[in-house]
Formats: sequence, C-alpha cells, structure tokens
Amino acid sequence: MQVLNAKDIRSPIKCIGPTSLLHVRHGEIYVLAVANQNVDCCLIFEVLRKMVAVFKSYFAKFDEDHIRDNFVLIYELLDGNAARQTGTKNSHICI
Repeated sequence: MQVLNAKDIRSPIKCIGPTSLLHVRHGEIYVLAVANQNVDCCLIFEVLRKMVAVFKSYFAKFDEDHIRDNFVLIYELLDGNAARQTGTKNSHICI
C-alpha cells in the first residue's frame, strides 16, 4: 500500500477523498484505522494505543513474529471485545 509504504511519513493521518487513514507505529508495526466519516482523531489514536497495550500484555513483544504466532488470540480479542469492555487485567480471565 503506497500510503504507508513511504519511509518519510510525517503525519499519522492521511486523507484520501472522504476516507481518513489513521495509524500509530510501534517499532516496525503499523496499527491502522480507516474512517469514512468525521471522527474524533484523539479517540481513534487512544483506541489504537490501547490495542497495542492489550496485545503486549498477552505476549511479551509486539512484533511481526508474535502477531503471526498469536493471530487466533488477537482475532478473539478483537471479535469478543473483551479487552475494551473489561480492561486489560480482567480480559485475561475472559479469554
């Protein structure tokens, strides 16, 4: 994807027509959110950063290898909304 492929990314927000791409970078990993409406950017960035924090609480590092090895767990966390509803500490009990 050309939008995030450039090495000189200066802004975490990229608007292409009515679509907004928002990302946070953790090491070499980009966590991306896409919005087609007017959204609160601060809220989106907070959710993305909390997602990274929750993933790091489940596995030691947040890198490509750990994402690949724990793909099913990440899918369950995103699908079940356990981390957002109960918080990081209590979500370990739910999954």
